[in-house]
Amino acid sequence: MKFSLSRLALTLALLPAPLLAQDSAATGSSQFAAAPTTAAVAPAAQVEVQEPEVPPATALLWSTEEQVSRVEAAIAEPLSVNGVVISADRIRMHLVEVIGRMAIESRKLDLLISAEIEMRVREGADPTEFNLSAVDLEAAYAAAVGQVQEKYPNERVEDVLAANKLDKESLSRQLTQTKRFDLVFLPDNPELWPATTVAALETAMQPEMIDKLKENYKLREESGAVAANDPGQAMFKGLMRRMVIQALMGTAVVLDSSDGLPAGVLQRVNGHDTLLTEIYPQVVNLIHPSDVSRARLYLARSEAARQALVASDKWVTDKEFALVMEAEEAVGAGTPWNLPMIALTMKRYPTMTAYKSILRGMKSYEKMLGEGLTEEVLDAWLPRVGRMLGMGEVDCQILLIGAWDAPRNDWKDGGWAGAEKRALAVADQLSKSEGEDWDELIEEYSEFFDAPQVPGGQPIQAADLKNKGRFGLIHRNRLMQMLNESEYTAFVDGSSIADTVYYDQEVGTIDGPFLGLQGYYFTRVDGRTPSKKATLLSDPNMHTMVLQDYLMQNFIGFSNEALAGADVVGL
Repeated sequence: MKFSLSRLALTLALLPAPLLAQDSAATGSSQFAAAPTTAAVAPAAQVEVQEPEVPPATALLWSTEEQVSRVEAAIAEPLSVNGVVISADRIRMHLVEVIGRMAIESRKLDLLISAEIEMRVREGADPTEFNLSAVDLEAAYAAAVGQVQEKYPNERVEDVLAANKLDKESLSRQLTQTKRFDLVFLPDNPELWPATTVAALETAMQPEMIDKLKENYKLREESGAVAANDPGQAMFKGLMRRMVIQALMGTAVVLDSSDGLPAGVLQRVNGHDTLLTEIYPQVVNLIHPSDVSRARLYLARSEAARQALVASDKWVTDKEFALVMEAEEAVGAGTPWNLPMIALTMKRYPTMTAYKSILRGMKSYEKMLGEGLTEEVLDAWLPRVGRMLGMGEVDCQILLIGAWDAPRNDWKDGGWAGAEKRALAVADQLSKSEGEDWDELIEEYSEFFDAPQVPGGQPIQAADLKNKGRFGLIHRNRLMQMLNESEYTAFVDGSSIADTVYYDQEVGTIDGPFLGLQGYYFTRVDGRTPSKKATLLSDPNMHTMVLQDYLMQNFIGFSNEALAGADVVGL
């Protein structure tokens, strides 16, 4: 059994990754969440399961070499849309941006730390002041590994790290970066803090707080408590790290691959490039062939939609899209509700590059609709959007036949074939019993996973439990989170199981199997509650949200048609 290392983050005092909070699932009924399915969008892919010709393989533990070999083989398969070749490096780029996002962010922070060191050396600082002690690094690493062993005594450290997309090398890199950051920006003595740190903290807290921190340090120094392992001090230092990181990121000039960088350049930070060849070796062992399949589907669908819009002479130009992004970035600028927060946390896109790519397609689709996008069209759309924003709920249960092994946090080897075979058995039994065996089948087969409570950890809230898919009354946004769906996954797959359940499936019915992100899904709808509040198109905010929902979901439908009508090689 593996548990999330995020619960160890404060204990290990790792540097908070700038986008860590943005990986968390958004809760509630965010106005920015993905829009409901429409008639223009194909329903979730319902699969007629057939008996596989070859029995599923037994679970294997792949070596790193085998993993990389299988991934590279999947990437190397030719992929083209209407003769336009999607290169292997473009596939690698998307995989690294999605799966290696934290490595890219870590590289960004490394560049900002180096820039601070270079500036201070130019101002006369001794370069040796910023050298890390190998002894201290080894001690920090040993302490971190020891804490993992203490919390999970029955597990190998390697397994716990692997379950959290880490290995000993990446853990060592994170610890080294944390030590380096503290040495440069947050030495224990506040009197030694650089101007960059002081300015960041004064912006985030009351200026007199800096003086209080200096006084507190002197008192602890006099009492001999400076070096003591004080959890309160460690937690507060973690908060200060976040404040300084936010300030650094806020002033940095950062471009990503969607900003027209040369091929093979992942990002440019204040003029310094991060290359695909630098990050890919750190990430490739975290990639599974199933991830490659989804990357190929995303890129093929995006290219098919782009070609169809170009053919209609409606593709938004670079200049037009620059104005779109300027308007997008102006909303919430200078507040916590800025564009990255909206796109990555609330809408749960995997990267800003993917967000901008799909947004450009959606705006091009709006341009294509032209005068056909009338108030009458939006008024007809209002009831669906109003149900979501009015907090209507669906009473449902979902049975998952998994290709994904949730306790191991990894794909099963041969998992899709095995899931297909089990889905066939469940479908047959549901058909014979006319649904009467649902309770027994969900208990026996459903693979929604709830990790056991960690001793001494935060209690798991009842609302966060999947309970084998017995969700009961649940809002559409929360259901999407439980199924790991988002606006992005709806675009990639061309549909959303959560939307099918929330909006379309008849009450009192069982449906499926649907092919989803982690396996095959059977859905049961027991009821729906009405909206708790009225929504009016005359409200400007409501009008904007209805328009966004309409465009996004119908653009997905347009992309479905474009992909179906394209000559695609490699899917």
